[in-house]
Amino acid sequence: MLKEIGSEFWRTDSLVPTDHRFLPSDDWPGDKQYFVSGRTALYVIIEEIKESLGSLRPLKAYLPSYCCHTMIEPFFQQGVFVDFYPVVFRDGSFQQLIDPTKVCDIILVMDYFGFSTVEKELPKNAIVVRDMTHALFSSDHAEKLQSADYLFASFRKWGPVAGASVASKKIGEWSGTSNKPHNSYISRRKGGYELKADYIEGKSIEKYEFLDIFSEAEALLDQDYIDYAADEKSISEAATLYQSVSIRRRNAELLLQGLNSLHIVEPIFPRIETHDVPLFIPILVKNNKRDDLRKYLIENSVYCPVHWPLSPLHSITTEEQQIYSSELSLICDQRYGEDEMNRQLELLRSYESRH
Repeated sequence: MLKEIGSEFWRTDSLVPTDHRFLPSDDWPGDKQYFVSGRTALYVIIEEIKESLGSLRPLKAYLPSYCCHTMIEPFFQQGVFVDFYPVVFRDGSFQQLIDPTKVCDIILVMDYFGFSTVEKELPKNAIVVRDMTHALFSSDHAEKLQSADYLFASFRKWGPVAGASVASKKIGEWSGTSNKPHNSYISRRKGGYELKADYIEGKSIEKYEFLDIFSEAEALLDQDYIDYAADEKSISEAATLYQSVSIRRRNAELLLQGLNSLHIVEPIFPRIETHDVPLFIPILVKNNKRDDLRKYLIENSVYCPVHWPLSPLHSITTEEQQIYSSELSLICDQRYGEDEMNRQLELLRSYESRH
């Protein structure tokens, strides 16, 4: 098998399908619906809020400055005015600087990378929408789940799940339902998983073949993501993801322990608590070396993503841009074990010794 680390998931037998559907969102309060993506779920939530408020004026939303542009788009598309609260790495800690006096209709809150963060008081009278994607498997969210008016999460980020997300409305039922799967997108994602599995297993597949298919799928979703449901197969695949929890925690602990001896990088979250289940291990690369380090890792077949590219939709300060310009996400997922964690650390040490 090829020894590359990261990039897109592939079809795998390491997570065993189960007839018993147990999703990490099963214990969420409220009425649930399943959608093709987190962006689709968020769009429906905003639509629901607009209908419930019945306001003729444009609504105001308060979003974290550190987020993916796909979380901002649904607000813009529905004519919601967006302002940002600062998310910074200051004095060695990750901080969300929410202003509790902010006047807004909606506040979007989230944890990051599977590590719990402490939030200050939220603005009064704002409808609370919580993005649970990164905290999907964390076990300390009972209070946060109860305090949110709407919850949503994407399962796709955690494994080879072609198209499934979930949204929950705490009080009342959804005013509408979506039953139409995004078949063109889902079929491409599943085809990409199959081809990448063949590639990893050493079959005569060129890398561009599955990369092109994944790119086509994401382009389709970018162009058309509204009003699509999750397909049954994707939901069944999402039900297997609990089996990855112990692997992710073990891999994360290995990485964090090894990062202690490095100086060119700093982990955003230096410890893994008993309730954390990491999506990635995010690090900050010092001395403006992030892109160069990432290039070095790619040259050695390690594909660490950046969360996230700064988009024109953001309006933030220089301090807030620091995370965008220096963050790199180390891989800790269920495809890998101790050898792959050590390989990432060895490459980081090798890079540091040269610089």
